[in-house]
Amino acid sequence: MKYYATSYFTVFFCFAGLMGQPQPGNNALWLDKAMKAYQAEQYAPALKHLEKIDTTASFADIHFWLKYNRIAGSCLADLSNNAAAGKIYSRLFDLDFDGLPQSTQPELIEILLDAGRFYRFWPDAKKSLLLLEKGYELSKEVYGEACAHWTKFAVDIAGTKSFLFRDHETAVQAINNALAVWVNKHGEINPTTLYFYGILSEVQTFMGATEVAQVTTNKFLSISQKIYPAEKNKTHLARYWGKIGHLNYELENYDMAIENYKTAIRYCVELYGKDNRRLELLYHRMANCYYQNKEYETAIANYRRSLDVIILAFGQGHIRSVTLYSNIVACLTNLKRFKEAEQVSEKVKGTINFNPDLPAPFENITINRANLITILYFQAKNLFFWYKENGNVKLLREACEGFDRTVQLLEYLHASYEESGSKQYLLDRYYYVFEQSLNAHYELFRLTGSEEVFARALGYTERSRAILLTETLRRSDAGYAAGLPDSLREALKDLRKEIIRLENDRHLLQKQGKSDSPEMRAVSRQLYDLSTRRRSLEAEARRLYPAYARAEEILPPPTPADIRSRLRSGEAWISYFAGEDDCYAFVVWRDGFRFMHIPKDFPLEQWVGELREAIYEYPLLRSDGLLQLYREHAWGLYQKLFQPFEQDLPVRLIISGDGVLKYLPFEALLSEAPGTCAIAACAYLLRRHIISYTPSATLWLSKRTPAPQKVQNRILAFAPQFPDSPLTLAAAERRSSLGALAHNTEEARRIRRFFRADVVHGAIATRDRFLEQAPAYRVLHLATHAKADDENGDYSFLAFSDARDTSEQGRLYARELYALPLHADMVVLSACETGIGELRRGEGIVSLAHGFAHAGARSIITTLWRVSDRETAELMTGFYAG
Repeated sequence: MKYYATSYFTVFFCFAGLMGQPQPGNNALWLDKAMKAYQAEQYAPALKHLEKIDTTASFADIHFWLKYNRIAGSCLADLSNNAAAGKIYSRLFDLDFDGLPQSTQPELIEILLDAGRFYRFWPDAKKSLLLLEKGYELSKEVYGEACAHWTKFAVDIAGTKSFLFRDHETAVQAINNALAVWVNKHGEINPTTLYFYGILSEVQTFMGATEVAQVTTNKFLSISQKIYPAEKNKTHLARYWGKIGHLNYELENYDMAIENYKTAIRYCVELYGKDNRRLELLYHRMANCYYQNKEYETAIANYRRSLDVIILAFGQGHIRSVTLYSNIVACLTNLKRFKEAEQVSEKVKGTINFNPDLPAPFENITINRANLITILYFQAKNLFFWYKENGNVKLLREACEGFDRTVQLLEYLHASYEESGSKQYLLDRYYYVFEQSLNAHYELFRLTGSEEVFARALGYTERSRAILLTETLRRSDAGYAAGLPDSLREALKDLRKEIIRLENDRHLLQKQGKSDSPEMRAVSRQLYDLSTRRRSLEAEARRLYPAYARAEEILPPPTPADIRSRLRSGEAWISYFAGEDDCYAFVVWRDGFRFMHIPKDFPLEQWVGELREAIYEYPLLRSDGLLQLYREHAWGLYQKLFQPFEQDLPVRLIISGDGVLKYLPFEALLSEAPGTCAIAACAYLLRRHIISYTPSATLWLSKRTPAPQKVQNRILAFAPQFPDSPLTLAAAERRSSLGALAHNTEEARRIRRFFRADVVHGAIATRDRFLEQAPAYRVLHLATHAKADDENGDYSFLAFSDARDTSEQGRLYARELYALPLHADMVVLSACETGIGELRRGEGIVSLAHGFAHAGARSIITTLWRVSDRETAELMTGFYAG
């Protein structure tokens, strides 16, 4: 064992300036006094008592060593002597944990918790997780899962994963699991539960779940008011108003957030004084609100207030100051003080010792990597704006290099996350990085005309879309290509299915208003256990089968040459990027390319929304106003998005949309001024071009690994049976209600006129039967009901026999398709709205079509609006005939 370190201890106290005269023979007495003072939050007196201990004699006892250092480390940290506290806690990494006597475990658990929290706020994420995870396992072994120590370790691990790694979904799973265990045994009204809700509300806010976070924050306040008298509750009121401020910030209610933060600051000053380190985050977040309000001077003043608190608490050059300096850089850029901003940027980079020239520049940095994104981005943005001011191309090139590094870091972080929700958060949170990077690269392309610059810009669009879908398909293929044993592959598949089933249960409980119920806690507990097992199995697969591990590596984006190699004669590929302020189009054909900036000087989202609504409602209302609205927007969008480069385009087009453009049926655009043209006579773009769509060029170019099983070369057609619908129901609505379908069985049977097909119809066309049979067919045809969910696309569903409007039975949710191993060349979704759903930044529209793509379908026929039962049967007959 390596715990005896008298020389180290002497160095520590010399550094702390606390050396006193030891008093031999009274070691236990002074340690007891130090402990009582520490527990009474009298940290300086506690250290004075420790000075009087003869460490040479006492440190031979490991129990004594652990207690002593726990008190010393915690007191020093609370007195803001963090360098000395760090020296104390660093000795834990020299301990032989397995060789320690079992009787030391209680003391060891205490110091592991303190040290793990210290490194979380210092911060050093790797050290924090190492100590917290050790304490988590040890506390579970010694006290059991429902003990206070175990729950604290669980929540602090979650906090580290959320605040330092931005892995929010994993954090929420861990907190909900620990909360379920704790409340089941101890109830809700206690300080530990309060601590749970405090951390949980922060994580939920960070991940953008503001409605859920509001409920959690109110729960936090309710419990604190029941536990503490009014005067003592000021501490929790300060935390509450800070949390409400952050919620309002996320909701873009910046003025309201400022008032919330001011209230929280007032409570903190009353309790702790003007220089307390609890004020640092409040000043920081309030400054963010002023920044969003474009009050840059006021923002700088508050960032500097936050800096003053950090310097007082932690000293000059503390790692937590770097984000504040970066935010000051952003303010200075907007004030056009570019040179000053660059000087501050270089100062920050010197503080963190970041070296972009290292082979793995992001691997060993101790700074929060999400903060490094901010540092790199704001410096690159400052250089770009400086270039725009003075035209110095050297600044532009440096800006492009800076944006390249920022995107590389985003990819590095993305690959390190375990849960898809955390990956999605990363895309949502930092999508502005891609947009600003494109702005800079377009400017460089405009000056140089370089295909290399075009390729780099094109790469940004690929890096920002369909990443999760690509990962899912590669992982599925890798399971076969890597030669995973059937038992392991089946175990992973079964786990994913069970996780999805529980997620459906959770979704239903949320819809029923039972988000904080015992049933929900039980589901959260099961989900956590299964997710932990899944991650463990996947880690084992990565370790034993390198090809499986490689499936999670981020592929280099395709080049223009890659795209040209796949294009046929008379075919072109178009990719759009739709940012907040700018849009771009990338066009590649066999012998050329175009890089177009599309000024966003028109309300893109409004036009697309109104065009779709006009198409959607016209069959029901037959309104001249709807028709005219459609004509105007179909012509206007064509002029903005298509006309500038149409002269270069061949007949066949493959389009990769982005953002709201994922909803746009380009075929329905009008290529000539419409006037008052009749519907049948309008100059639809489909009269000039044959258009298909793909989520990304990466997916379009990918070569899928065939499954080892033999897939039958046949069509499987399902036509479920539903009860009668009201006679008043309009024909165009019949496939969006769950009433009877008069023509779906005939539609499925007509396929046999052209191909060999197995038709399953009527009462036997159930969900379970489809899930069982679908993997064995190359073409799937579903003539049924569907309902899109534009708030949570994972819960858009297809209906099968036995489905009801008020029942879950017979519904196949998009999310369930993620675990279905399909090998279909084509899926035809002959139902309403199968191609629409929730728009997720970077991933596109999360819909039933998206779900089938996750399952492995190579091409999908979908609908964007309501479809009539009778007319759909005729349309599908013509489709198969063609």
